[in-house]
Amino acid sequence: MKGKRKGLIFSLLILLICIVIGGGYWYLESGNISSIKKSLSKENEIYEGNTKKRPLNTGVFILTKNLKSYKGTYSAFTSVGYDVLSGDFSKYESNLDYKGTFIFPQDEVNSLSYAEIDKIKMNIEKGQNAIITGKSKLSEALGIDIKYDKKVSKYTMKGHEKQKIEVKDGMASYQFKAPSGFEKLAINSIDGTDLMVVGNMGKGRVIYSGSELAPSEGSGYEYYPFLLDVFSKEFKLAPVYSRNNGAIYIDIGYHLGVETPAQVANKAKEWGYDQINVGVWASMTDDNIAYYKGLIEESHKRGIKVFAWFELPMVSVDFWNAHPEWRQKTADGKDAHLDWRYLMALENRDCFNAVKEYVKGIMNRFDFDGIDIAEIYYESPGKGFMDSSLFTPMNDAFRNDFKKKYGYDPKESFKVTSKNYWMSNKKAKENLIKERISLITNQHREMLELSEEMKKDRPYLETNVTMIDSIADNRMRENIGLDAKEIVNLQKKYKFILEIEDPFTLWSLGPERYSVIGENYRKLMNKGDKLFIDINIIDRYGQNYPTKKQRGTEVYSLIHNASKYTDKVIMYALATLEEEDMTLAPYAYAYDVVGKETALNTYEFDAKQNFIWHVDMKNKEVYMDGKKYPVYTDNTVIVPYGKHKVEIKDASYKGIRITDINSDIKYATVELNGIKIDYNAAGRCFINVDKKPTSIEVNRKIITPNIKEINGTYTIMLPKGENTVIIK
Repeated sequence: MKGKRKGLIFSLLILLICIVIGGGYWYLESGNISSIKKSLSKENEIYEGNTKKRPLNTGVFILTKNLKSYKGTYSAFTSVGYDVLSGDFSKYESNLDYKGTFIFPQDEVNSLSYAEIDKIKMNIEKGQNAIITGKSKLSEALGIDIKYDKKVSKYTMKGHEKQKIEVKDGMASYQFKAPSGFEKLAINSIDGTDLMVVGNMGKGRVIYSGSELAPSEGSGYEYYPFLLDVFSKEFKLAPVYSRNNGAIYIDIGYHLGVETPAQVANKAKEWGYDQINVGVWASMTDDNIAYYKGLIEESHKRGIKVFAWFELPMVSVDFWNAHPEWRQKTADGKDAHLDWRYLMALENRDCFNAVKEYVKGIMNRFDFDGIDIAEIYYESPGKGFMDSSLFTPMNDAFRNDFKKKYGYDPKESFKVTSKNYWMSNKKAKENLIKERISLITNQHREMLELSEEMKKDRPYLETNVTMIDSIADNRMRENIGLDAKEIVNLQKKYKFILEIEDPFTLWSLGPERYSVIGENYRKLMNKGDKLFIDINIIDRYGQNYPTKKQRGTEVYSLIHNASKYTDKVIMYALATLEEEDMTLAPYAYAYDVVGKETALNTYEFDAKQNFIWHVDMKNKEVYMDGKKYPVYTDNTVIVPYGKHKVEIKDASYKGIRITDINSDIKYATVELNGIKIDYNAAGRCFINVDKKPTSIEVNRKIITPNIKEINGTYTIMLPKGENTVIIK
C-alpha cells in the first residue's frame, strides 16, 4: 500500500471520515482507542532539565517555570535531539554561558520587571541569540512595533516558498513592524504581512514571531513545520548526535532516465541510509537489468545493503501479460488489476510455483543482500466485504477448493438472494475470513521456505516480511485476510525481520502512535527478534495537516518516535522525500544518546546502538575505555552501543581508520601496524576505511574479501555474525 496507491488511499480516507462522523472509531476493537490514548499520555510526558543529562549537546533555554505549558515547542526541538532547558529568570541568569538559543515567550516575559527586561536586552546586544514571541515588554524594548492581533491560516516560509502551509483552525498572531534590517522568514499568504522575521541586535541574532512557536499541546509542527530548518540555519546550531542506519524504499520507475545508479546510491548515503529496498517488478530489459546491477554495485561501494522488494501477489506487468490464465479475479468476476498492482492467483498451484521460480531467478541474477516479502494480502484494505469489485481472491482454483471444503461456491456470499450472502449469514462470512487468513499465512510460509532454501548457498541473505498492521486496526484481519499473530508465529520459526507498515487509520494520533505499534508487537514477539516500522511519506487526502505531505519537523517527529520502539525505521520513499528535510533527519534517529563531560576532554556516553558524535577531530586521537580507538573521521566519532568512556587527545594518528560501519561495534582498537574490530552483523558487514588494506584477517584466518573503492574510501565486505577482524 505504497505511494503509487494514491487512489486507494484517498478512498480509504473518505471511508474513515464517514466512519468517524457516523459513530466514532468503530473500526478499532472495543476499548482500543481509550487504551491507545492512555499509553500516548505517558509518551507525551515532559522531562525537564534534559540538558543536565546531555550537556555536550546544544539546544534552547525556554524562559518558563512550567515547561509543560510548552509541550509543542519541547517536542519540536527534541525531535532531532536538541536539548531543552527551562527555568525562571534566576535560572536564566545562571545559564548565561549556555551556547544554545534562549526563547522568551510572551506570557513569561510580561511577568518580569523592567529591570529584568533591560538585562535580557543587554545580554542580546552582547551576543546572546534569542527567539521572542508575541506582544511583550521585551519585544517593545527591542523596537518591534506591534499593531494588532489576528488569526492566520495560510502562509509561506523562507526557503520553502512553493510549499503551501495551512494551520488547522488558524493561529493567533500579532501584526507588527520589524526594526530596520530584519529579514522576512514567514509571510501571511492572505495579506502579505510578516509573521516571523530575523535580524541582528547588537552582536546577538534574534528571531521574532508574532505567534507562539507551537501550540501548548501537540507534536510541535502544527504552526511552523520548518521551524527547525530556520533555527539551525539562522543560529548555525546543529545537534551533535546522529545515526546513519535508516532504510529506504526505492521504486526505480521514479529514477530511470532521471538519475544514474551512482546518483541514487549517493543520495541514499548522504541522507543517512545503510539499506535500500528496491522494487523488482520492472520489465527485465537490458537497460533495466543494467540499472539494477549498477545500483547494487554503487550501493555496495558506499556500504549500503540492497534488498529485493517483492510486492506479491503482484509480480510484474510482464508476468501478468504472459499469463492471463493465472490472473486473480475479484468477486464480481473481473481481472484483479487494482490500483497499481496486477494481482496473480497464488491459490493456483501452477501459478504459485511459477512465481517462486520467478523470485529465485531475480535473486540469482542480482547480488542482493536480502529479500523483502512485502504486502501479501487480499483486497481491499478500505472496503473488505463491502465492495465485490475489489474483493479477492475469487479465481477458479480458490472457488473449487472452497466449494470442496464448505459445500458451496464462495461467490454466493456476494449474491443478495443467496442463503450464503455474507451480510445475512454470519457463518458464511466467517468461512471466507478463515479461509483467506489460512491462505495468506501459508503463502507467507512458502515464501519463507523459499528464502531459507536460497540461504543455503548465500547464508548472508536476510529476510524481511512487510505487512499492514492488523492489531491496532483489527478490521484489517477481516478486510485483507491477514492475521498479525499468525505472521508473528512464523517469525518465531524463521527468524525474519518483521516490518509493520504505518497504518493510515492511526495517523490522526500523531507521531506518538508508534508506541502503540511497537508495544503491540513486542508483546507477541520473542525477545531479540527484529521489528521495523515503515513510514510512508506521501501526499495525504481528506485530512488537515500543515503540509499535504509530511515535511520538516513532522518528518523528524515520525522518525524520532518510531526509533524508540523499533530496531530500524524504513521509509517510503527516496523519490517522495524532500532534500531540504534530510539535513536534520539523521539526528532524529539518535533519541537515546546520553553524554556528559566528566573532565577536560573526557566524556561518558550511553546508547542502545552505535551513534555518530559530531566533534572536531582534526589532529586528534580517540581513546575508548582506555584503548586507542580507530573508528572516526576529521569531524565525527562512531561510538559503540552501551556505556563507554571517551578521551580526546591532541595527536596526529597516521594509521588506517574505519570511517563507517553498518553493524554493531563490540570492540575496536589500534594494534601494531593495523586495527582490530569485533562486530556483530545480521547480514553482510560493510566496513569503510580511509586507506587501501594490505592484509585482512577474520577470526585468525587471512582472507581476500571483496573490496570496492570510491573517492579514496575502501569498502570491505565481510561475513555475517560475530567476528573479529584485523585490518592492516
